[in-house]
Amino acid sequence: MLLPLKSVGAAFVLTFFFGPLGMLYSTVGGALVMIGVTLGLAVLTGIVLFVISLVTLGIGAVLAIFAPLVGLPVWIASMIWGCLAASRHNERVQAQLAAFGGHRPPGY
Repeated sequence: MLLPLKSVGAAFVLTFFFGPLGMLYSTVGGALVMIGVTLGLAVLTGIVLFVISLVTLGIGAVLAIFAPLVGLPVWIASMIWGCLAASRHNERVQAQLAAFGGHRPPGY
């Protein structure tokens, strides 16, 4: 079965604006992994902030303003992974197309 090509530009825009959720366009498995990593980091960040706030009698809660920065590497990795996944998908489709002599099979 010959699949349609995926736009690397669309993959970039979707992951830029929606992070791991935008990866659902280019790779569902990768999106689920990155969503899991994001949720894991969010829970871990919450636990660390709770412990710091508890130990410092609430003064450490000021660190919560930096909590969104924990997700920045995941966001960037999502953009890279999403674009690479779309590109690899297109390479596989092009290889299948080459197997048909450069012409789409009947019905496509």
